[in-house]
Amino acid sequence: MLQRRVFRGKVYRSALAAMLAGSLVWAGPGIVFATGTDSPTVEQEHQRFLELMNQEPTAAFRPVTEKWANVALGGTAKANDQETNYWGPDKAIDGIVNPNEGNRQRQSRWATNRSTSIAPRILTVDLGKVQEFERFAIDWERPNITHFQIEVADEENGTYRTVYSKADRANISSKHTEIQLDQPVSGRFVRLNIDGYSANPGNWESVSLYEFQILKKLENSALKATATADSQADAAFDAGKATDGLQHTAWVSADGAGEHWLALS
Repeated sequence: MLQRRVFRGKVYRSALAAMLAGSLVWAGPGIVFATGTDSPTVEQEHQRFLELMNQEPTAAFRPVTEKWANVALGGTAKANDQETNYWGPDKAIDGIVNPNEGNRQRQSRWATNRSTSIAPRILTVDLGKVQEFERFAIDWERPNITHFQIEVADEENGTYRTVYSKADRANISSKHTEIQLDQPVSGRFVRLNIDGYSANPGNWESVSLYEFQILKKLENSALKATATADSQADAAFDAGKATDGLQHTAWVSADGAGEHWLALS
């Protein structure tokens, strides 16, 4: 599939000038405009970019930030216990984290009944199909959780394999937990098995969480594309620099006030 984006030469030069001047670095779709009043010449832009390309990337010129998709949002959830109808398991994957909601019934969270015997509380998410993921994020109501594990299976009643288990039985240190796996895993069913929780803080031995995110890294398909352009300023600014995933390189068209285009195949 061929995708072509057309730029006006003067506008593109302004965007490049902003980046070269260090006033703005941007890696999304579209065009940005310089915020300063002075616009460098094409020769100045060219020379400054050549200098930058000979330097190690800095914080301002780093690879494009990774993006993640929460695949749980398209799934369904069920649990082996819930305290009320309005705090059901579906609230754990609806994308809403609202601990500051004054009306407690409107708080979007899954909550369980009290268990002084600390019976395991299990949230099972059906992703609808086998998917690959490698990261999790959990927003708890209270830091009273002492132990949990995450299990994955291709079938609901199949064999679950543990992909993460909390290392100790101390209370979690934060109400927000992030887990990065060493390698991506795949499965359709994901179980959050919470087998350790206390009454403290509070006086209720239960589990309550606002959100359980199952995260998949988004792929930048442009990195695999072949880029062509109507022109380039010189060999250092060829079309391939627009799709190399780096912010310290760039495609620069030849000078001119007419239209210039970049196409990805």
